[in-house]
Amino acid sequence: MSTNTLIEKITTDAQEAAAKITATAEESVKEVHTQTDKALEALRSEAAAVLAKKKAQQELVATSKAKQEGKMKVQQAKRTHLDAIFAEVHAELVAQDADAYIAFFTAQAKQILPKDVAVKAVSAPEGRLVETAKILEALSISGEITGSDSLEAG
Repeated sequence: MSTNTLIEKITTDAQEAAAKITATAEESVKEVHTQTDKALEALRSEAAAVLAKKKAQQELVATSKAKQEGKMKVQQAKRTHLDAIFAEVHAELVAQDADAYIAFFTAQAKQILPKDVAVKAVSAPEGRLVETAKILEALSISGEITGSDSLEAG
């Protein structure tokens, strides 16, 4: 064998070995890419699931807070409305003329008080002492009537 032939043989063997190493390396790289793509897809899926769960939880919390706030506003509106009604009724009771005042509270007392009630003293609004005496008389109740600045009606 000549030197050229020997060099060609070594070159050919080296090229074949290099081609095998390159093919093996390319196959390894392909496998690494495939495994990396699978791992990335798994991570993306997991992240998407976690994100969807967090989003659902945040939506639930936001909805719950909105519902609670709505209920609180409804309750506040009810309280405001009831306060307005009580204020209006109070104003009407206080503003009644003497005859209407006597008739109203006599009727209320007849419904509420038991028969043969014993009374020692009655507190009445300072400006309604005469009306209170007439109410007690209509109910056949006797007792000391004391005026009070803190009472306005009743």
